[in-house]
Amino acid sequence: MYEAMKMDDEVLGLPYRKSNWMMYYNKDLFDEKGVDYPSDDMTWSEFRELAKQMTSGEGEDKIYGAYLQQWPQTWYMSAVQQGASIIDKDLSPFKQALENRIQLEQDESIMSWAEQISTGAHYNAAFQKGTTALSIIGDWHVAQLRQAEADGDIAFDWDVVPIPHPENVEPNTSLALPVGLMMNKNSEHQDAAFTALQFFTGKEGAEMFAEDGYITGYIDDDVKEAYLGDGSQKPENLHYFLETKEYPEYPMLPGVKNIVVQQIYKQEGELALLGEQTADEAIKNIEERVQSEWASKSEE
Repeated sequence: MYEAMKMDDEVLGLPYRKSNWMMYYNKDLFDEKGVDYPSDDMTWSEFRELAKQMTSGEGEDKIYGAYLQQWPQTWYMSAVQQGASIIDKDLSPFKQALENRIQLEQDESIMSWAEQISTGAHYNAAFQKGTTALSIIGDWHVAQLRQAEADGDIAFDWDVVPIPHPENVEPNTSLALPVGLMMNKNSEHQDAAFTALQFFTGKEGAEMFAEDGYITGYIDDDVKEAYLGDGSQKPENLHYFLETKEYPEYPMLPGVKNIVVQQIYKQEGELALLGEQTADEAIKNIEERVQSEWASKSEE
């Protein structure tokens, strides 16, 4: 995470957190159906079958087997889990990743991309409502669910397991990014800014964030102990977050997030999910656009 905050050997910021992904599940829904809780070693094809098994009902009474937020990462993650990068010249691993999302929609075990966009659906509300069995989202969701419990907004039991993985990829292989803090070189209060930066990205700040359920940039045994707590708070299997093998969601290079992810992958993936082009066409267009709209304008 620290190395990802460097450019040309200069440190641009420090990570106070890192975000990696996990699969959250509603234990009550599994108990009601008499279905075993999801395994910590589940392939994407097994996830698809489990999502179908947990789907039932229609309309407002529908229980969705799974929820995937309408972000490109939620469909391309299976390619990144194999070590592929979204700026590779050959993006063939991403074709299967996109097809996986399309198949889940065809099964009607997840809310369609079109419905998510039109209704403004959100992973937090969808899971807290109690009508979603499985939800794949980042570590920050732990703090959101704990707060919801404290506020009395959810009454069901829940836990986490690692996200599904492709065949021949080890279990608990996740995506992660550093969440960084920087200080402005033109600040009139550089000493104060640096003091704040030291606190939030050092041990004191890390212990504070860890107690609230966030994975931190700075980590040692004390921070791990603060993160795991005394076992009285959910989720029971919080330890999985500390055991992940991680690949970056995308390279920390200028323009990758706002051009490659938020424009190219989002736009072309959406067209495929709306049925306006095939997965093959989408990936071909992404390859071409990454080269023309980003790579050709970058220095290397």
